[in-house]
Amino acid sequence: MSRKVLSNVAYKAIKERISKMPSGSYLSARQCALELDISYTPVREAFLRLQKEGILRQVPNVGFFIQSVDLTDIFQIFQVRECIEIFALEKVIGKLKDTHFSKMQKLCEEEEISRQKEDSYRYAELDAAFHRIPLELLGNKHILLMYDNVRAQYQIISGQLLPLIDDDIQREHWQFIEASKKCNVQAAREILLHHIQETKQRIINNYIHDNLE
Repeated sequence: MSRKVLSNVAYKAIKERISKMPSGSYLSARQCALELDISYTPVREAFLRLQKEGILRQVPNVGFFIQSVDLTDIFQIFQVRECIEIFALEKVIGKLKDTHFSKMQKLCEEEEISRQKEDSYRYAELDAAFHRIPLELLGNKHILLMYDNVRAQYQIISGQLLPLIDDDIQREHWQFIEASKKCNVQAAREILLHHIQETKQRIINNYIHDNLE
């Protein structure tokens, strides 16, 4: 395999590993290279890519650490989501086609499979793809970059996410699809906003609970 392919393989594997580790943890590029059986250079490239996305931070002469995520970060991540997802929805709801809804439905089905398998990382990936569809249709590359950046940081805590997802949260995805199909802007907006805010509150409550123990 080429170095670029190996770097992508390392990137995905390390990103999944990070989702299962506490924020602030030390991560060794050489150790990851050994465990993944990939040479050091593509692994190092993957680390630098994750650093650029804000998932890792490098301490000179020490190494790489998973970026810490605190309550302020959680609030800000979800503030960005509220702003850009609601904005995009209001702009494109009348332009969503059957192909978009089919993709959303397939993602919902795959999310349920990942829930059953207790695969937090995969669920977070699918959830990001679901919410990205209206943004992709909007086509604003700056908004997409902002979304991808906050979602990258969101992946740091994705390992904590799945236990907080229940049937009510998952049902809102389906309700959002139905409201969007009917081009009911108000209903779709209310469902999306509640969905984002409820997920935020559950993560905050979980964060507080874990840090009080």
